[in-house]
Amino acid sequence: MPQYCFVPGCKNKKGGHLFPKDIHLRQQWCVAVRRIDPLTGRLWTPGAIDRVCSQHFLETDFKTTMTGMNVYIIMSAVII
Repeated sequence: MPQYCFVPGCKNKKGGHLFPKDIHLRQQWCVAVRRIDPLTGRLWTPGAIDRVCSQHFLETDFKTTMTGMNVYIIMSAVII
């Protein structure tokens, strides 16, 4: 199954960051995405594989490992 950014209007098809498991942070991400469920007309709820690409975060939301090989998002990052 293809992994692409779930932010409406974003054309990035390079996957991204999974929605956080923390309920409060996850809710903040959902509000920031501004996606509406077409069936209920309410705020969309992300599934287990839904992602947001790096374009929707600040540069300061990322940290690089000591080896410099991997970049990861900090736990408190919120979508802009």
